[in-house]
Amino acid sequence: MSDLDYRQSPKGLDVAAKTPDGPRRVFFYSTDARFRTHIHPLNAPGSEYTLTRFRPADHPWQYGIFTGLNAVNGLDFWCCGDAVYAEEIRGAMRHRGLENLESSPVRIAFTAANEWLRPDGRVLLEERQSVSIAAQDFETSYAFDLDWEIRATKEALAFGESKYGGLSARLTGHKDARRHLNSEGQEGDACAEQDARWTSVAQPVDGLGVYSKETSKTYAYAGVAILEHPSNFRYPNRWRVDNQGMINPAPQLKGPFELAKGEALKLRYRLFVFLGTGDAEQIESAWKAYAKR
Repeated sequence: MSDLDYRQSPKGLDVAAKTPDGPRRVFFYSTDARFRTHIHPLNAPGSEYTLTRFRPADHPWQYGIFTGLNAVNGLDFWCCGDAVYAEEIRGAMRHRGLENLESSPVRIAFTAANEWLRPDGRVLLEERQSVSIAAQDFETSYAFDLDWEIRATKEALAFGESKYGGLSARLTGHKDARRHLNSEGQEGDACAEQDARWTSVAQPVDGLGVYSKETSKTYAYAGVAILEHPSNFRYPNRWRVDNQGMINPAPQLKGPFELAKGEALKLRYRLFVFLGTGDAEQIESAWKAYAKR
């Protein structure tokens, strides 16, 4: 069992596990004003080797562990600032500050308050990302919670059908090395656009593991599974699993929906981070523990 430590700076919050050799980073939650709020790096268990990928050249709007949506009152908050969509529908995100920061050796929790802006700079909606992590054994796996809220504070919101959008994870590694599993027993590309309680992605991580001839094809792998809470809207959701390895439970894959002014969409997730290519029994056990909360 490792206690927790943190360090806050103008650009974000470092969460670390205490070890005999000093604090070892678990993840960095970025509030850098140049970008949307996100988690990067997210480190592989028992190490400071980075598991996530930040603004890859093929998809520079992906930020490790991040959120975004498409087709919100006709506006794009997925690519969000990158010139993929026409300027007149290109939304932006603005971080407003961290709220409710709690810190102790056994638990760290905080909420990021964000505003999603129209192309003319007016606020369209409010977003909150609430992150909590408990002291645990970080050597072979670990978990933390991310609760996500979208609130229609200014006006009613219409969310169009989309093939992606929501909480997403993009890992380091070549697309041909990716390994996917889901709760329904599917693997690889078969996980795409399927309903599932959880989905995982794993990739080789530079610096990780000990090489042997017997394990040469899998020794450096680590991954993350996104676990959905049964209380979520449209649970079990359909998943975006793309050929670059990104995973994303995407409510809009099941069609459009709306929020009346004043209503909020509240979604709960747990991220389970592991060594190896993914063990379905281990991940299912983690999901069952989470589902009881």
